[in-house]
Amino acid sequence: MENWLDTYLKMLNSKPFAIEKKKGSLIGFNVNIDKIIAINPAKILQVIPTEIIPKLDFDKTPPSSVETLIDFFSCLFHSIKHGKADEVLTESQKLSNWIEEVFEIMKVKIGGQAGIIANLFSKLGLKKILLSLPVLDNSLTSLLEPNILTITMDKSGHSITPISKINNTEDEPIIHYVFEFTPGTYVIGDQKIVCKRDNRFILSYDKINTQLRFNEGFMDYCEEFLSEYSLAIISGFHLISQQEGSSQSFYDIIAPVETMLKKWKVTNPLLYLHLEIASTKDVKLRKTIIEVLFPLVDSIGLNEQELISFIEIINPKFASELRKNMSSVMFFKALNEILQHYPNIRIHFHYLGYFLILSKPIDYKKAQMRKQGLILSSLFAARNAEGREFTTFGDIHNVSLNIAINGYEDLKKLHNYLQSHFSTKESLHEDGLLFTPFFSLIGIPTIIVDNPKELVGLGDTISSVSILYETQ
Repeated sequence: MENWLDTYLKMLNSKPFAIEKKKGSLIGFNVNIDKIIAINPAKILQVIPTEIIPKLDFDKTPPSSVETLIDFFSCLFHSIKHGKADEVLTESQKLSNWIEEVFEIMKVKIGGQAGIIANLFSKLGLKKILLSLPVLDNSLTSLLEPNILTITMDKSGHSITPISKINNTEDEPIIHYVFEFTPGTYVIGDQKIVCKRDNRFILSYDKINTQLRFNEGFMDYCEEFLSEYSLAIISGFHLISQQEGSSQSFYDIIAPVETMLKKWKVTNPLLYLHLEIASTKDVKLRKTIIEVLFPLVDSIGLNEQELISFIEIINPKFASELRKNMSSVMFFKALNEILQHYPNIRIHFHYLGYFLILSKPIDYKKAQMRKQGLILSSLFAARNAEGREFTTFGDIHNVSLNIAINGYEDLKKLHNYLQSHFSTKESLHEDGLLFTPFFSLIGIPTIIVDNPKELVGLGDTISSVSILYETQ
């Protein structure tokens, strides 16, 4: 473990903030308003209506969308019971009003993977961040860093405009309620739920992102200056919902993005495309994302629940085994399943205690840079989890280097498995690198934050910092 402490210290002392800033980043597509709500066993008892308690069944699979209080609490408690991050949609203004009245909103901030990443990149000092906004609304733009750019249109055509110059109001729901829950025993009537870890449940009252609405200027105007950008991060596909009465399929909704990305790749073959995955409930939507986007992108980022749900499409039998045994070896096998089907993809897996990146074989120099990017992403994630506002690169020097022992042990178990199957000289758990003729694997134990205060956006931070460092 001491060598990992040295690795983290060396990264902090090596001026990691010397990221190349000449090339820009394109970011889309989900941007929304996050309203953070902290809950624990005591707070839940203060707000849950007594008349619905007998109607709750914690053994049933919760609904995929929420319209009533029973739906809402069923989904919330399912997430708490399993200690897992989850997200569901609602179209109920009545439910949104009830949440606003009953719960204490701790913080209002920019949300959505694209919004979170754009703000982070701005704070890292990138000068050219082009963000696709689903709507030009001051409620969104006021929460974004003022130097972020977007595409606007007037009588003379499209132009690139700083967020700070936008003055517009569009009254459409685009709110995500983020319920951050703590471990403990939640007593609901005569039922008990034991929650073993901090996590968050998101209720999205958001009709805009469910339509994958994005800035049309990206389709019509982007190609003119695409050579100025080296990285594109896309996200938000998990929110897509088929509108009642509409004949549009999931493919119909994603098809314009597919067309745009193909054009981007022709115009700028060096543009690196990263897809950030999120919890996606609909099986057909997951299948469409895999079939349409996986062949196009260079990289994906996902956590354990997302990995399980997407492996369910590629190999249903293995997904069932993985649910029963969520070990580092089984996670690797799942990642390798994706790589076998899509060898074009760099797969970044983030889990409590360790991160992994699996890809086709790469050289030692690139592997070292990839490892450094993971170390840097762990430092930033720890800073976020501590709930302290990030303003400059220097802030990560104040992070407590509490390296995950369990993460180290998980990497050691994975190393022992791989060593028994492949001829390799490297030590994954000691050096973070492992090379075979079939793949390269990079892994690090992460920093653990006791009693984390900020959970939403951690995965986005981890993936985006890592890919930015590696590609810049």
